[in-house]
Amino acid sequence: MSLSDVHHQTFSESSVEGRRWLYWRLLLVALVVCLTGLAGVIQLSHLMEENAKSATLLKGTLHSELSRFDYLPELLSVDDRVKNRLQRRDAGVANRYLAFVTATSEANKIFLLDRQGIAIASSNYQDEAHSFVGQDYSFRPYFSETVDSGRRQYYFGKGVTTGIPGFFIAEPVSVNGEIGGVVVVKLELSELLDSWRATRDLVLVADSQNVVILSSQERWMYRLVDSVPELQLAQIRLARQFPDESHALMYTAQLRLTLPIFGILSFWYVDGHWYLVEAFPLPSQDWRLIHLVTIQQLLEPMLYVLLSSLVLATLAWSLLRERAKKLGLRRMVQEAEVRRLQDLQRLIDDIHIGVLLFDHQGIVRSVNRYAGNLLQLEPSLVGETDIRDQLLFDEGVKFCEFLVDPQRTLQYHETCVRHPRDSDAGVIPVMFALAEVEYADSPRYLMTLVNITKRKRAEDALWELNESLESTVLERTRELEQAQQALVQKSKTLALGNMAATIVHELSQPLSAVNSSVAAIEHKSLQQNWIGVGESVARLKPLATKMAKVVQMLKNFSYEDAEDVESVALLTWINRSLEERRDQLAEKGVQVRVEGSAAIELRVSLLKLDLVFSNLLANALDAVEKVASPVIDVTLSEHEKVVSLSVQDNGGGIDEAIMGQLFSPYFTTKGIGKGLGLGLSIANEIAQQLGGSISASNRNGGACFTVTLPAAARSQEPEVLSGVGQPSEQHGDSGKSPSSKNVSERQHDQSAQ
Repeated sequence: MSLSDVHHQTFSESSVEGRRWLYWRLLLVALVVCLTGLAGVIQLSHLMEENAKSATLLKGTLHSELSRFDYLPELLSVDDRVKNRLQRRDAGVANRYLAFVTATSEANKIFLLDRQGIAIASSNYQDEAHSFVGQDYSFRPYFSETVDSGRRQYYFGKGVTTGIPGFFIAEPVSVNGEIGGVVVVKLELSELLDSWRATRDLVLVADSQNVVILSSQERWMYRLVDSVPELQLAQIRLARQFPDESHALMYTAQLRLTLPIFGILSFWYVDGHWYLVEAFPLPSQDWRLIHLVTIQQLLEPMLYVLLSSLVLATLAWSLLRERAKKLGLRRMVQEAEVRRLQDLQRLIDDIHIGVLLFDHQGIVRSVNRYAGNLLQLEPSLVGETDIRDQLLFDEGVKFCEFLVDPQRTLQYHETCVRHPRDSDAGVIPVMFALAEVEYADSPRYLMTLVNITKRKRAEDALWELNESLESTVLERTRELEQAQQALVQKSKTLALGNMAATIVHELSQPLSAVNSSVAAIEHKSLQQNWIGVGESVARLKPLATKMAKVVQMLKNFSYEDAEDVESVALLTWINRSLEERRDQLAEKGVQVRVEGSAAIELRVSLLKLDLVFSNLLANALDAVEKVASPVIDVTLSEHEKVVSLSVQDNGGGIDEAIMGQLFSPYFTTKGIGKGLGLGLSIANEIAQQLGGSISASNRNGGACFTVTLPAAARSQEPEVLSGVGQPSEQHGDSGKSPSSKNVSERQHDQSAQ
């Protein structure tokens, strides 16, 4: 071969080799580009997956934090201390109670609003600078919406008193069947925000009005994540939801890209940086959790892959050089394996689990330090000791059965060491397991031993505790049964006492009128003056009939019998009732004036109506007992199918301090023996049964009690009368009712006759 041929062959080989390396270079470049693009896709997918996981975790954490106190508002709304405060009682008790609940429940603030939205109790009542007590929160939507709907409301806003944002839970408080106020629990979520800000995640929460209410970056708070109409911003400012905040737009530029795999991707330009944005809904509060990722996080892995690909491409040129090092590397691997086995042996020797190896005859071949101490086995005895001499097995179970049964060898079993080191401590309970292994081409059995003395002691202690608890439960059950029997007996005694008190009170009124009539008859009989005696005797029968009806009504209450209901002309009935009490009124020198329309009618039980009127009249008679010129005015009126019956005296009125307790059972201002405190309570209860009510007030130097009852239907216009305590007789056929005289004047006329 000539030199030119050699040169040509060399040139041809060089050209082929050059093209081959060119192809390799192009392939490496394409591989680097593909790997970089693949890395970008993988990183984007990874970021979106991590964002989804993080969003799920954050949503769960946020939901858990918000729902952690869901029980508290409802619990507070039924508490008597909260209801008493809404009735303008126990201000100090309510404040201290709310402060105690706040401290124990770890809530931030708890306060109580009355029907007008004024804070009347608060957990921070001692903080003079930021106390909620006395503040007007009626403008807050959570107050107005709770009162209007009667249901719990949730609200997020910035505090107008403290300036601290928080999540408000408002619960209506029902008093006497009506919403008397609202109890509010405030959660400031500071710990949640601190945990967010301690991480590298960029997250924020926007409410339904596109306002950022929670953020891992404090500078993003109260910004807008989307454009909001100016009218909506004005409403937010008017409600003072975020006072002193400007609500600037979150981003200055926005970019949307559509990718085949990932769909629409949103990018925001915020504070000089681009961010990848993903939004996740929070349906429980109509909020959105927005996760932001910097573009650097997306590009950095691509740069790393690019650099790594270049490095790998460079390393590919040195693969041939590395082949020479394989033998040395193999030798290093073998040495590392030896060191690993040595480390494993040292680990077995040092762990607190007994490990021993024995053959099929039960002769111990190897033990670690812990097993030797547990079995009291000296190293010199290894190879001579039978494992069956060291452990106790249950009667009827042969040790060889453990070796041939695979189900037994795979389980843990309990036994005891036969020769413990300390004879005073008794046997040592252990737990062991067996496994068959190959060792030096011969079968061996590997046993692990664990000392379970502490566990056995704990089991014994638990058994003793269980026995003690059972005896305690039996004893407490007996005590509860005895207490229940005592409570039933006490309830029976209390019911009997209440019935006796009611009978005494309701019979005392007609008995007093009977005594007055009997006294008048006795006085006239001594003077041999028989004028008016027949009328006094005639008044005794209605009073006796009334006492019989009272007893019959109590019987009806006991057996739930139906009561008699009839229509009655109220003015005529009142004059007749006052006529029955003429002697009693004359004895006390009380002037009774009656004014009203004769056409006013009621459809009621006459006995119940008489009980109401008798109690109000008796209350007025007691009030004017020490007045020089006692006067009682009885007024009837009707307005919009509601009849009002007022009994007013001139006895000086009622103390405003006790006005709210007048209708409470057993409340009385009279001396011992003069009253049981049941009159107004019974009258109030009967009025409610009749579909009406009773109210008390001070008017013209005396007390005025007004009974309102539904009017009966009628077919003619009312005729107005102005009269006295008995029905007047008409004179002639004029059709008009003459004015009647009062009871005391009629008594004077009879005396003159």
